[in-house]
Amino acid sequence: MDSNNNTSKKGTMELDIRDVVNFLLSKLWIIALVVLSLAIIAYLWTTFFVTEEYQSTTKLFITSTGYADKDNIDQATGDWQLGKQLTKTSSELIKGDYCDRVAQRLNAHDPEAAVPAGQVDLSKVLNDGKIMAENSKFSVYFSEFYPNGITGSDIRSCIKIDSDDETCIVSVTATTENARLSAAISNAVMYLFGEYINEFMGVETIVTTISRSGVVPAAPSNANATRNAAIFGAIGAVFVCAVLVIIFIFDDKIKTPDDVEKQLGLSVLGAIPEIDEA
Repeated sequence: MDSNNNTSKKGTMELDIRDVVNFLLSKLWIIALVVLSLAIIAYLWTTFFVTEEYQSTTKLFITSTGYADKDNIDQATGDWQLGKQLTKTSSELIKGDYCDRVAQRLNAHDPEAAVPAGQVDLSKVLNDGKIMAENSKFSVYFSEFYPNGITGSDIRSCIKIDSDDETCIVSVTATTENARLSAAISNAVMYLFGEYINEFMGVETIVTTISRSGVVPAAPSNANATRNAAIFGAIGAVFVCAVLVIIFIFDDKIKTPDDVEKQLGLSVLGAIPEIDEA
C-alpha cells in the first residue's frame, strides 16, 4: 500500500524550476560548445560558400491625369479606383514582354551620350547620385556584367514584383550579385514603364510617379556572416536547452537524499558515505 502511495506521489511530482536551472547550469559547457560550434560553422559557411546578393527596390505610384484635378472629386475618386485596378495589370505587364524592351534600351544606352528627345532620361537612372546613392557618382555599362548584352530573361529572372491595390503602388526588387547592377535594373524597369503602359493601352492619361527610387545597397541581403552566426548560435542554444530539459524530466534516477523525499515521499534517516577501495 505504501508502495502505491509512493508511486502516486512520484507520478504527481511537480517540476521544480530551480532544479531545472541548476541542471542547465551544470551543463553550461555543453550549451556553450554547441552554440560556439554552430556560430563558427554559420560564419565560415556564409563567408566562403554563400554568394553575395544585393537587393534594390523601386516603387511606382500609378494613377491617371484626372487625379490632379482636386476640384473634381468624382473624377479624382474614379482615377484613384482606376489606379488601384491598374496595379495588378501593371504587375502582369512587367513580367511579360516589357522586360525585353527594357533590355533593348539598357543595351543601347551610353551613360555619356545625350538622351534622344522623347525618351525617358536614363541618365537619371544610371548616373544620378541623388537617386542611386548619397554623395556618390554612379555609372553602369551592362557589358561589364553581360558581355553579350542583357536580355529580357535576365531581367525577369532577377526581379520580384509586388503590388498593393489599396495604395496604387507597384514595387520591383532587383536581386543580383552586384549592388550597382541591382539598383540600375530596379530603377530602369520602373522609369521606363510609364511610356510602355500608355502605349500598350492606347491612351495618354496614365500617370506613373516614382515614389521611391532604388538605391545602391551598402551590404548584401543574404551574406551577413555576423548576423547568420548570431542566428544559428541562438537556434543552437534553444535546441540544446530543450534537449537537456527533456533529459532532465525523464531522468527518474535517485541521486541525492532530496530525490528520495521528492520521488518516494520518505525521509532519509542517514547516508552511508562511499568508501574508496584500498
